[in-house]
Amino acid sequence: MDNFDHGHSPFSTPMHASLFHVDAHQNIVKWSDGSLATTSYQIEDASFSLDKTDKGFIDYSDLHGGTLTKKKERPVPVFDDSRDYSNKGMIYAGRNIPEFCLKIHVLAESKDKSVGAIQLSKK
Repeated sequence: MDNFDHGHSPFSTPMHASLFHVDAHQNIVKWSDGSLATTSYQIEDASFSLDKTDKGFIDYSDLHGGTLTKKKERPVPVFDDSRDYSNKGMIYAGRNIPEFCLKIHVLAESKDKSVGAIQLSKK
């Protein structure tokens, strides 16, 4: 939560829940000229899955003279809220989350990723 929530944190309010986007991969992506890609490019492969992420290539040479290449990344099938999901190199692409002793395991997913099975557990 931001430091300016003035005691209105959803984590201190009974029966209130919040959803956060959490990036499974905390790798920094840079344009071919070395500049950092914006947050939307950093987290576009954020989902937890049984499969590797897709590789990617964006050619903006005509617009700003650069390209962006993303390699395939290993699958991350488990979300564990005790892990650090902040991103030191790109703070808005990371998330400092509270610890509720929660784990979410991806057990299965359809080929087109439209349906999946997960297991929720408390450590």
